Amino acid sequence: MIKTDRDVAFLLGLPFHVITMEETVGDAVAQVEARKPGYYVTANADFIAQAYSNEGLKDILFHADRVVCDGMPLVWLSRYFKPVLPERVAGSDMVFRLFREADGRNWKVYFLGSDTETLAQTKSILAKDYPGMEVVGAFSPPFCSVDAWPNEEIIKDVHATRPDLLLVAVGCPKQEYWISRFYEQAGVPLSIGIGASLDFICGTQTRAPVWVQKVGMEWCWRMAMNPKRLVKRYAKDFYYLAVLANRQRQLTAQKPVVSDQKSPRLEEEAISQAPTCYVPQAGEHECNFLSWGGEVERGNLDTIPLPPGYDRPLFLDLSGVSFIDSSGIGLLAKVARESHAAGVIFGLVHPSEVVEKVIQAMHLDAQLPSYHDEREAMDFVMAQLGPAHVLKEKVIKLLSPFGRKDHLECQEVLNQAVEELLEGEILMLDLSDLEMLDSFAISQLLNAYRSLHSRGLRLRVIRPKEQALQTMRMTGVYDLLVEGRVNA
Repeated sequence: MIKTDRDVAFLLGLPFHVITMEETVGDAVAQVEARKPGYYVTANADFIAQAYSNEGLKDILFHADRVVCDGMPLVWLSRYFKPVLPERVAGSDMVFRLFREADGRNWKVYFLGSDTETLAQTKSILAKDYPGMEVVGAFSPPFCSVDAWPNEEIIKDVHATRPDLLLVAVGCPKQEYWISRFYEQAGVPLSIGIGASLDFICGTQTRAPVWVQKVGMEWCWRMAMNPKRLVKRYAKDFYYLAVLANRQRQLTAQKPVVSDQKSPRLEEEAISQAPTCYVPQAGEHECNFLSWGGEVERGNLDTIPLPPGYDRPLFLDLSGVSFIDSSGIGLLAKVARESHAAGVIFGLVHPSEVVEKVIQAMHLDAQLPSYHDEREAMDFVMAQLGPAHVLKEKVIKLLSPFGRKDHLECQEVLNQAVEELLEGEILMLDLSDLEMLDSFAISQLLNAYRSLHSRGLRLRVIRPKEQALQTMRMTGVYDLLVEGRVNA
């Protein structure tokens, strides 16, 4: 059975599972035997550098079934931030461990990536070294974007061969893009991006000596072997390591100064750490609302309330959190990940300034969505699960002040949504990706609000960014569109 409760260490914007190579392979075996599609990521410093400003890639890495640490600098950093990552789980080592398991269990393996010559050579070598493992398919995609690949042909071939293990070797982030988009459709129990591992198998690239690997300097060896390609990349990677490590240290190292004499407010916040549940009104969806308060740190994580299950939307009220360290962020990331894995809505309700700083500094807005209060959270649930219309990414882009054509298209879509809204429904506009609102967009929002209000219906704006919030406050529409206060 797959162990789902692995501890999570939060490092430089990503959650890493606290796991050894042996445990990773054991979990992979359980994943394959469970026959439910999933994917693993072996993340190193380059993954962190690329994911920092790439929301799509960050979300892919954040929600992988396993995120293992493939870099000694990250292992060293974990000793400072806690919890400690026990060892480096190198993808180029893990594939050989998986081959041994495949050999003993008669698994079928499919390779996607590299060139036809390397794939043919890999298949020949593995057939000799692992006779119990069958390489049932190999596909060399064209050198272009993932969207331009013959994906229907690839998926059809995967379905025909029915592998137990799908290994994609085209490098980050392309391999992660393809896996996240197609792993469920492919139906393979376990998919993993393996980068340059096929070159190591064929001997076209040579790994560092074992002693170099053990002292954590394999990256230096690789750079020395290919300085033209890797010097610039590693310089960028270590820049991000330094900047993000310092940022995480500043965010999580200093506790607030608290008086020895406890105030009634502090006592109330301590009490608020007990689990609480918002009681929905008739016709609303049931949700779990938990409160975290005080200091959320390594020493008291066992006292932090966790959800009784992941069978309904989950929201964490973090308004009372006065301090959170890296272990606390790791626990928060773990809850968010498990909610996502269970397919339930997750969010934070009125996160404190301390939590907000972490979310903003580490670019976690998409993974840890925030809501102003319980009512706004319930409105979002109603919009997603109940009889309501939600205008998503398309309209968010149309609202951006980039030209008259966008404005007109936005107006058309918004008017249509208003006309189609039925009694008891709520029209929700998620502005989490929108940087600003111009006067035209404000006027269209007001027109939509007035039209709905005259029919006894509701329009709400959720998760606006700070600049959009300022615009709404300056133009006097904040109370109407965000708070929902008609007479404000």
